[in-house]
Amino acid sequence: NADPSLSEMLVYYLKAHTVVGRSATNNSPDIILRGLGIHAHHCDLDIEDSDVVIKPVKDARTCVNGKVITEHQFLCNGDRILWGNNHFFRVSCSRPPPKVEGGEEENAATPSLVDYDFARREIELQEMQKGHLSDVVTALEQKHTAEKQDALDEQRQMYESKLSDLRHQLGMKDSSELPT
Repeated sequence: NADPSLSEMLVYYLKAHTVVGRSATNNSPDIILRGLGIHAHHCDLDIEDSDVVIKPVKDARTCVNGKVITEHQFLCNGDRILWGNNHFFRVSCSRPPPKVEGGEEENAATPSLVDYDFARREIELQEMQKGHLSDVVTALEQKHTAEKQDALDEQRQMYESKLSDLRHQLGMKDSSELPT
């Protein structure tokens, strides 16, 4: 990362339409990034009515405040962007963070020092929670499937037992004697 401490010493001024990506022979993005996970055309940043909108390209990893985004999103002052695997940026714009219940800003819980380590931990926490949640859902689905199969087996055994009792009452020895 060209600015590992997120010290805001590396500044990119946005145009009305800014392309982020890897330098290649057939394209020249406005913000050039290098490294793992960076596509030739990674995403677009557009200024619409003085708001900054980030528009990720399909399959190009773009995270805002630790969450992977797949659709365009308005950016607010203080938002953290991750492009690829380790290009972190902090947004400085006029749009304030949204208010939540109680009148506080949405990212009021964010510490005053937001550096590379904080942004990396934020991403790792989101990935860990996503993975853990996925594991829990998978375990619940497997448990539900097993319970459903057990209930069906129990019901089948009950019907077979009742059918056997009925055959016995009728004096039939096997199912081949049943009328069709």
